[in-house]
Amino acid sequence: MPNQRGLSGPVQAMARPAWAADQLAIVREAMGSFPDDMSRRSRARILASRVVAEILASDRCVDPMEIALAEARFALAREAAVMLARDLASELARERLRRFEARGCQQLAPDAWTAETREIGDELEGRLFEKFRKV
Repeated sequence: MPNQRGLSGPVQAMARPAWAADQLAIVREAMGSFPDDMSRRSRARILASRVVAEILASDRCVDPMEIALAEARFALAREAAVMLARDLASELARERLRRFEARGCQQLAPDAWTAETREIGDELEGRLFEKFRKV
């Protein structure tokens, strides 16, 4: 059988890496910065909680000056939770978009929006906890 255009062998399916190399280094450094007597689960839980708190705090910014200050903090921060929040902030937007489309592109009332944001934050914290625990 002749080669199909551009293919020289069997095509292998590749998954996206769980972590980018720089994120992996940040997570490892952050997990190592906790006291030695803490369990891996405790470290992962605290780190996930801090990252989600940073994501949600930056999401609450509505004033242009607040937004600019949050972006500057993300750009200049050396704290692991802030650095990871900068990289993972799109997860919140991605989940909001998925839910928006699932409900037929209907907007939520402000209190329902706040409740949904809290719910997404809880889910994100759980996913991050599992990822951090495995690093």
